[in-house]
Amino acid sequence: MLHAFFFFLYSVLYCSARDTITPGDWLRNGGKTLVFVGKAFELGFFDPNGSSEIGRFMGIWYYMSKPRKVVWVANRDNPIQHSDTPSGVFSIKEDGKLKVLDGDRAVHWYSDIKTSSSSARRVVKLMDSGNLVLSDNISGEILLESFRNTTNTFLAGMKMDETLTLTVGLFKFIYGLICDYYVL
Repeated sequence: MLHAFFFFLYSVLYCSARDTITPGDWLRNGGKTLVFVGKAFELGFFDPNGSSEIGRFMGIWYYMSKPRKVVWVANRDNPIQHSDTPSGVFSIKEDGKLKVLDGDRAVHWYSDIKTSSSSARRVVKLMDSGNLVLSDNISGEILLESFRNTTNTFLAGMKMDETLTLTVGLFKFIYGLICDYYVL
């Protein structure tokens, strides 16, 4: 009976879905993903249409959707090229910004935030709504939300105001190529 208890405790602590990144953690290209405990959304690197010809992207999609239904992309304008795919990372860097880097440490996307809080106090969490939130773990101040940096998908819980920019036509794939997208 005691063995069953320890097995249960181990599975809860180490096998449950991971939905946060803290300083020193990262998501590696081709590695693990973040999945909210409710398993509605997933964050990680992906190939559009299963092909790495145009590069890899960091994004959020509906968990277990086939084909993958992407709802947000960080580095939509700057994919990690195929030659760099094994070594891309997504993490909170020393300057406190979220970044997508390739194997040469070239930045493919970063969160453009200005704040004085220490990067050691930051945490990134994938919410059950599909919102990716970077916040100060002590004060609770929200520094960045994917819901405020939208692409072409509007999810429940998003707020529309005069500062919101919607991007439409993103990821029109024709024979593996990305066509133009438009900002409204």
